[in-house]
Amino acid sequence: MFEKKKEKTWYDIAKKLQRKKKLEEPYASLFDYIKELTMEVPKTDFTLSHFLYFKHHDVIGDLDDVCENLSRILPPEFNENLDNAMLKYPLVRYRDNGDEIDEFEEEDDFAEEHSAELAAIMEKHINTIMMQIEAKKKTAK
Repeated sequence: MFEKKKEKTWYDIAKKLQRKKKLEEPYASLFDYIKELTMEVPKTDFTLSHFLYFKHHDVIGDLDDVCENLSRILPPEFNENLDNAMLKYPLVRYRDNGDEIDEFEEEDDFAEEHSAELAAIMEKHINTIMMQIEAKKKTAK
């Protein structure tokens, strides 16, 4: 008769916090990076790529800030991957022949292959936030 309430995942909680502008840096940048590079978007032909990620943030005007935020939180091998991709971006930034995304195949593959490690960083942070919220609720009673 009554449906059991579905437990929210770290992703759902992070998405809600980000929407309410309560997901602080560098975790807000990490969450975007995870979404834009390692999560498939259902029912679309959306391509996940460092090129599109950089292009998006370049247009917004926060590319340097986002990369700085990521460098503060990513493990060394991810930082190296991000740096390699950033070195390529200026070379293909204004290209318009359809092969821009292909230039980042190695970096994109690395991010996809290690997506669970990125998700674990984010999940740990979200769990910490949830424990802090629960502790505040208990002390408020």
